[in-house]
Amino acid sequence: MKVTLNEFDSQFDDYRKYLREEVLRFCGYVAVYRQIQERKNDRLEAMNLAPAFFRTVESALYTSIIIWANTLFDTKGERGFFDFLTFIENNLKWLSVTELKRRKNYPDDHSSS
Repeated sequence: MKVTLNEFDSQFDDYRKYLREEVLRFCGYVAVYRQIQERKNDRLEAMNLAPAFFRTVESALYTSIIIWANTLFDTKGERGFFDFLTFIENNLKWLSVTELKRRKNYPDDHSSS
C-alpha cells in the first residue's frame, strides 16, 4: 500500500520500533535458552535440585523461540520482516537520497554514504 510522506514517516518509525522490540525479545529468549543448555554441562547437579522448574522454563523458552521466529519470518504476517519489506518496496520513493536530504534538511554537500 502506497502512502503519503507523513504516513510513511509515521509507519516507518512504528515498524522500526516494533521490529526492534520483537528482535530484542527473540534474542533474549534465545540467550536464556542457550544459557540453560550450556549450564547442563557444568551445573547439572544444581539444576537437578529443581528439575521441574528448569524443564518447564526450558520448554517454555523453546516454544517462545519458535513462535517469535514464526512471527518475524511469516510471509503472510502483518508485522514481520516480509510485511516490512513489502511496505518499503511499495514506498521506495520516500527512501531516495534526495528525499532523505529534503526531509532531514541536510545540505546538498551532505554525505549520504
